[in-house]
Amino acid sequence: SSIWAKKVVSHILEHDDTNIWIITDWRYLEELKQMKTSFPEWTIQPVRVARSTVTPLSDISEHQLDSCSTDYTLENDGTFKDLKKKVKQIKL
Repeated sequence: SSIWAKKVVSHILEHDDTNIWIITDWRYLEELKQMKTSFPEWTIQPVRVARSTVTPLSDISEHQLDSCSTDYTLENDGTFKDLKKKVKQIKL
């Protein structure tokens, strides 16, 4: 289900002055599809964030996007602020 993604879409629509969004915990292809359907004119770029200190659980929800193509993988063992800096450096 894309209930979570629909809530994110609503939040984005309420804050239309922001042009870069970092969605830190999407897990399902349906959520990605919901975002692309809701914002067809936007570039939606999934970025894999790798943290050496985190081992994903074996639950399917942690691995459904493993086969999803991404152009970028960011190593981030720092803070969310550090992650935002790295995301802003990506050239789309």
